[in-house]
Amino acid sequence: MDIVSDIWVKLVNSSSLFEAEELVLREMMQVARLLMGRYLEALDEQLLVEKKSTWKMVNRQARTVNFAFGPVTFKRRYYCDSRGRGHFALDERLKLVRRKRVSPGLRMMMAKVCQVTTMRNTADVINLLLGSGVSVNAVMTAVHELGEAVTAQSQANEQKPAERRVPKNLVIEGDATMIKIKRKGKQPAYWHSAHHYRIYEKRVVGKGKEQSVYHLNQRDFISFAHESLKERVREYLTTHYDLAGQTVFMASDGGPGYEPESFFGLLPNRQTKGEFFIDRYHSLKKIQDCFGVNDPMTPAIEQALRNYDYDGLMTRIDTGTSRLTTAAQYEAADRLKAYFKRNWAYCATPAQRGYVGLGLFGSIESSHRSFTYRMKRQGKSWTINGAKAMLGLVEARKNGELIQNLRTCLKQETRLPKVPLTALQRRRISVPQYLKRTTKPSCGALTGGFALDAATSSPIGHLVKSLSH
Repeated sequence: MDIVSDIWVKLVNSSSLFEAEELVLREMMQVARLLMGRYLEALDEQLLVEKKSTWKMVNRQARTVNFAFGPVTFKRRYYCDSRGRGHFALDERLKLVRRKRVSPGLRMMMAKVCQVTTMRNTADVINLLLGSGVSVNAVMTAVHELGEAVTAQSQANEQKPAERRVPKNLVIEGDATMIKIKRKGKQPAYWHSAHHYRIYEKRVVGKGKEQSVYHLNQRDFISFAHESLKERVREYLTTHYDLAGQTVFMASDGGPGYEPESFFGLLPNRQTKGEFFIDRYHSLKKIQDCFGVNDPMTPAIEQALRNYDYDGLMTRIDTGTSRLTTAAQYEAADRLKAYFKRNWAYCATPAQRGYVGLGLFGSIESSHRSFTYRMKRQGKSWTINGAKAMLGLVEARKNGELIQNLRTCLKQETRLPKVPLTALQRRRISVPQYLKRTTKPSCGALTGGFALDAATSSPIGHLVKSLSH
């Protein structure tokens, strides 16, 4: 009977759809574990053919590795070289670290799940679904290793030669957010700036309430190192776009490191024109933070900004300042006036500058949620290596490359030796026999008795004598 027929017989006897589904999943996972174990042992046999003449096989030892379909136990050969140093050839070829029981596929699951929940919850989810016994430390190790590898792969993808596009409306936005970094020992934690740039081609369709905004060929860049991140942005623009004679639209809050001059430095050549904008989200937020949302002057100040009326803006800010009561509020109002004086040339909207059909800018702020929700909520703090790894994974996910990059990294890391088909054919696998529960053969009913005429000096004689009295 083959595996399909054997499972079919069991399905017929199922009493519910849940029981049938559970049965199929359990049986197929058992088959997967059997096949993987036999395949790994066949790989070990192939390495026996390739072993060096100075190696001497000592014995075969079992090892268990947790795969996505459950734990797999297999035996591999233990060798000693001429100097007496021992090693497992199969473990070295597959890069199976000593005392580590996590497979590449399981590490990939960890890297995907941990981006939306904590390391501890990731371990709990995987253990509930697969029963693999994964520890929190194993999840953290997988995140650190794969995050670094995915970051390197993302940067390699950016440098691949591509056909240079001539964009219609290319936009570059940038902003930073603070991540809490913890130190070793009892040293206090500190805040580190995580820098974020976004490049996309903007297309606006329709007007008013029926207006739709599309971001085409969008790519995000996230890192702690600001200067190297800007260099990545410049190289990406040079590799993927022909910007000679084009106008590039740039937007940020104008804070330290995100001034207009810093953005103009991102342009790959002097033939490209740059138009810098203070995005409307941060401008309105500064007004609301200064005067409050419920202050009657706040809507009037915002309206003056929307109308690009400098005199009206300053007059209304002065009117609102006269209503303040504390020195801290006066200082905040002075900072707000200085902010608009410094950046007023960049507060005009694209339409006010003659660029029709662009709308406003400011999508970079909402895109922070992809990593701030994971890395800042509930007072979270990170080691610097863990934060870099997580930012690398999030960046790849935002660019739609996470799965591809993980697969590429894990394939390069765990290349398998070629196994001849004959080596696999010699291992005949009886799957139905494997799935059946084995029981020990019955020896029947045991009979016995006491000899009543046994010698009184024997143990049986003593027992008969004691029972007779």
